[in-house]
Amino acid sequence: LIRAGAVLLAMSSWSGTGDDMRRVEKMLDEQAQRRPSRGEMFDPRNNAAAVPIPIKLSPGRRESPRGSFDDRDPTLAASASPKTGPSPGDSSSFDALYQQHKVGSLERQGLVRRESQKSDIDADARSETSQGKPPSGLKGAIADVPEKKTTTKAERRAIQEAQRAAKAAAKGPGGAKPVKGDKKGGQKAPAVPLQYDDEKKVAKAAKKQIVQRTQSQKQVALFSHLPQYEREASLSLHINFSQTEIHPEVLKLGLKYAEGTIVGGMARTTAMLNAFKKVIRDYVPPDDALNRHLLARLVPSIQYLVQCRPLSIPMGNAIRFLKERIAHIPTDQSVDECKQLVLADIDAFITEKIVYADKIIATSGVSKIKNGDVVLTYARSHVVETILLSAAAHGCKFSVVVVDARPHLEGKQLLRALNERNIDVTYVHMNALSYVMKQVTKVFIGAMALLSNGNVLSRCGTASVAMMARAYNRPVMVCCESLKFTERVLLDSICFNELGDPDELVDTGNNAKATLTDWRDQKNMLLLNLMYDLTPIEFVSVVITEVGMIPPTSVPVIIREYRRDPGAL
Repeated sequence: LIRAGAVLLAMSSWSGTGDDMRRVEKMLDEQAQRRPSRGEMFDPRNNAAAVPIPIKLSPGRRESPRGSFDDRDPTLAASASPKTGPSPGDSSSFDALYQQHKVGSLERQGLVRRESQKSDIDADARSETSQGKPPSGLKGAIADVPEKKTTTKAERRAIQEAQRAAKAAAKGPGGAKPVKGDKKGGQKAPAVPLQYDDEKKVAKAAKKQIVQRTQSQKQVALFSHLPQYEREASLSLHINFSQTEIHPEVLKLGLKYAEGTIVGGMARTTAMLNAFKKVIRDYVPPDDALNRHLLARLVPSIQYLVQCRPLSIPMGNAIRFLKERIAHIPTDQSVDECKQLVLADIDAFITEKIVYADKIIATSGVSKIKNGDVVLTYARSHVVETILLSAAAHGCKFSVVVVDARPHLEGKQLLRALNERNIDVTYVHMNALSYVMKQVTKVFIGAMALLSNGNVLSRCGTASVAMMARAYNRPVMVCCESLKFTERVLLDSICFNELGDPDELVDTGNNAKATLTDWRDQKNMLLLNLMYDLTPIEFVSVVITEVGMIPPTSVPVIIREYRRDPGAL
């Protein structure tokens, strides 16, 4: 096999005469009589077992059995010529020839240095050493590396204590400590929400709850991880005042949240910030360090509001802003001055992120309404209502179609407000959506939150309206403040949602007994009252915010720009 392979390989690049071929065959026969051992036969580094064949390369051919040859090199060309080659029986000459070919190939590939290069590097290394510099050559003279000094355990401990002291001095007296579990001192990872289908965790959390609420006994299994409570006759009777002290304004606000008196993400956020202003104004810290005690004072109030009703996205962003401002309260001012600074920041936040934001959105939205337009909206959104009223105040002649759905029927409030301004209004329910969509020119909807992937989280039924508008090729414009932007990513409305009172579905508002009043007694009957649904990004044409009209894909960009200013969201 070795002989046949060598002959075929030699013939593939052969350019000599017939006498040369016979000489190669004779040389292979003599080499085969040696009968090398098994280890030599398969060891390519053994020069006696692997026969070097001097071959004259054709012009432009650079590959051979022994590596890369350069026919332009006179030394290698002379050594590879069959006329000047060694005698077939001289194996040492073959070994020397193979070594020349191997070294020449490695030199051309830059893997080893030529003798002239070695001498130059050694000379440079000697000159650098004489000047007191370490030699820079990689393959030249090797610098003397000092041996690592051995240290005792006490010395190593002293070095560690010195490093800790240096880090503490670099932080300064008011430097922030890194969050536990984050070696880089970055932001703390968001807390994982409680899964209410885990009985052990629910029982553990119930011991710390300020409001003791009764869990619903009949839930849809797909949404059992979300909190759902039974309707209480009086929620104030279940508040545990022994665990912590809560400001009366916060207590009153939590009851309004639970009863549904205050609805809407921005309205709930404004009411919460105004309640916290009263808490801060009445709070008396035990010492002058307001930033250390004020946050601990607000934590039970926030926990109480969450137990009354889950926080919305803008409420969470507002709480994050407030914590950021409290953490940066200056320590060289009095308590009253620090309170005034925090109260001024809260007022500025409400003015910029809520009041002025709605006015700017209304100005941008009015520019999209023309004379003769038929605008469709779903339920009631405060910012959409502001746009419609502003367009009517500017003298624009248009009509509005209000689509509503049970159980809240929020569209009735919008219908009343538009009717007072003498605006042509049509009020329909969800089942007539496909009939009125034919005459609609534009669709304006509100949002509870705008997610990082461009999807819109809004009151349940918004996705159906947007899908129908997409089917009729009508533009869907989402009116949303930047305070409602979130880094959260959702692909459905199952993982993150809010469950309303199921009795609202069977409550007809009449004094007569409803048909499904005793639905809890029926074994195989469950009621699901979802508060929000998810509108995919494909159904959204543009998002109108206080920063301008943007595509839904630009939400992460807006969030990143606000994050550059700490506490902006």
